Amino acid sequence: MVALVVALSASCLVGCGDDGGGAPTAGPPTSTVPSGDPSRSPASTLRATLTAQSEARVHLLSARGAVSAGGEDEDRAGFDDALRARRVAIEATLSTPQLGEVDDLLEVLADQDDLLRDRALARGASEQRRVSTGLRRSTVRLASVAESMTGGRLPEDVAAPLASTHVRSLEAVLDARRQGGDAASVVAVDEALASVGRLLGPFLLALSAELGLHGTPEGDAARLRADLTSMLLQHGFGAAEVALGTEGGDELVAGAQGRLSAWVAASYGADVASTVVASWSEQVEAADDAVVAVGALRRATGSVRRGAARRAAAAAEHRSDEATAALAGLLGETMDDDAVAPAVRASLHDHRLALHDLLAVVDRGQAGCWPMAADAALDLSELSTVLASAVTRQKSLA
Repeated sequence: MVALVVALSASCLVGCGDDGGGAPTAGPPTSTVPSGDPSRSPASTLRATLTAQSEARVHLLSARGAVSAGGEDEDRAGFDDALRARRVAIEATLSTPQLGEVDDLLEVLADQDDLLRDRALARGASEQRRVSTGLRRSTVRLASVAESMTGGRLPEDVAAPLASTHVRSLEAVLDARRQGGDAASVVAVDEALASVGRLLGPFLLALSAELGLHGTPEGDAARLRADLTSMLLQHGFGAAEVALGTEGGDELVAGAQGRLSAWVAASYGADVASTVVASWSEQVEAADDAVVAVGALRRATGSVRRGAARRAAAAAEHRSDEATAALAGLLGETMDDDAVAPAVRASLHDHRLALHDLLAVVDRGQAGCWPMAADAALDLSELSTVLASAVTRQKSLA
């Protein structure tokens, strides 16, 4: 996807677009934020960045479980590449002479990704037990690495149960998606995402203190930015699953909308939430229609059919642009910030183009759609920077 390039301050952990496919800038920041915006502090940016990469890993493993339901990994190389990219981004985020254990962390995550791939494809109870045993061992190593990286500020005995709960939640996601139970899958994915926050919270608080980062990853502004990142990421992955015809994608999109509704209601009241969610839903539906219409044009043959498909696609894209503009204007007005509307318009427009590109790859019979899906979702999640900054100023968050 053509990323929405959100202008981050010099305190960025990674360069703009690094959550997607761009070349990351190494190392956490140590500078303060000139604007004094706590949502853009180094500690807040650390939390948002690692939330995005860690939760993208959850969504990729979830999708792998869904498409492997028949016992075959339909895009093994694509999933492996997308998960590897998440580890590379995590390495770039944390790379600093102060953190001597980053290589150990990457090794643990790579082992877990391999074991979870095996779990997605495991056919018998004995194979599942072997994988589960390996994953249990990996949680012990992960807790030890967390203690070392934080200079002992997060003790291994505190990190271990959090790491164990997170890994068990990933296994539950794979099992639920393999079995095709939509309700169970929603619950499992929600729990896995929540377990990311429970693990990252104390880890990042300890790591920020160890590195002497400005700001706090546990402040209201930092939590807001991380929560918006998570919600947008869930929508991005859900939209990709819907476009690719993956069972369960609609539930991910609905879950993201429910989170949006709850947050707006808590921040601005039920009436505003109802208006925003209605506009959001209209935008999502119009974008889906445009993706379908452009796909039909791409596959149309013959001058008459192509002419009709071209007109239908143009009309659908126009409706999508109008719905996007309406949502962008509403959010800008609600948050009382001139930067919000253009950022929302650009981000959602680019996300729609990313879905066009994704399906074009599928139509050509090419592999590797999941790295594209992950990049598109991560690019969309960068919109959280602008939204969180606007709300932080408006609500005087710390």
